[in-house]
Amino acid sequence: MRYKKSIIGFYLLCCSFFAVFAEDNFSKIEKEMQTEPPGIGHTPDISSIYSKVSDNALNKAKDNNPLISEQNIIPVKHEAQEFDPYLKLNKEGILVYIFSRKNSEFATFKATTHIKTSLDSILAVMLDNKSCTEWIDACENSFLIKKISFNERYHYQIFDIPFPFVNRDFIFHSTMKYNPENKTVTIQMSSEPDYCKHKQSETCKKINQSTLVRVKKSIGTFKLQPADGGIKITWTQHTDPAGSLPAWLVNFFVKNTPYWTFKNLAQIVKEEKYKYAKLIYNDEGMAIALNTPVIKAKEPQKTEDKVVLYPSF
Repeated sequence: MRYKKSIIGFYLLCCSFFAVFAEDNFSKIEKEMQTEPPGIGHTPDISSIYSKVSDNALNKAKDNNPLISEQNIIPVKHEAQEFDPYLKLNKEGILVYIFSRKNSEFATFKATTHIKTSLDSILAVMLDNKSCTEWIDACENSFLIKKISFNERYHYQIFDIPFPFVNRDFIFHSTMKYNPENKTVTIQMSSEPDYCKHKQSETCKKINQSTLVRVKKSIGTFKLQPADGGIKITWTQHTDPAGSLPAWLVNFFVKNTPYWTFKNLAQIVKEEKYKYAKLIYNDEGMAIALNTPVIKAKEPQKTEDKVVLYPSF
């Protein structure tokens, strides 16, 4: 993971310096998208922009990464137009759609995957703030600020941004809804950057001392649906990272976040403390708690003391 980040960091650095001296076709198309961005609510007469963005992004991605091919990045002209996506990543069962949003130069992603595990295990990971660094791409730290109930909480996260840019931190308000009829869980997250501003709790005092760039605009949804002996996960996220990060550069790499996050999640749910977690339901069939087993650390095996006989001289 660190090795991957270092490569991306080096590439980001090179791209940032390149952007100062040259304006390539990709950034020109990004400007064209900002003038008349594709996305929800726009009319179909922007298909030419989709085509240019798709073809340009595909060719640029292939030039910079020999592992990327026509098979895992497909232009939008082959896709349904539900969200007007202009790029799709299809790799190892993970689909990532990238599309624009009104009034923002930063792209939104919608990603889906299927993991052979239980709803209980997925939630056990997602509700464990300490696990953030193990599965969410670039997560450096995460902790709970305040738990309102099992279904509502405020939590803090720090995300690693490669040099020369500054790390970002978030304050998220998360709410969870459980549908007992189809056993589907929907988790909605929205940034609340000023939540700790006038609070004197020890946790908020610590957060208020942060010198990182606070993300003010971020909204996302996780939808967890039982399907085919596992869980289908749909994650939609839009984030404005604030600061001086160039939008075209963020948009170019935004598909990496859900890909690596889902890839990591598929592994961590296999750990014992998540694998055997169980949801607790009330009389109405609503999930009200999660029972996560305590896994004791294995004690090192004791070895008998051996007498070493040294040769006499």
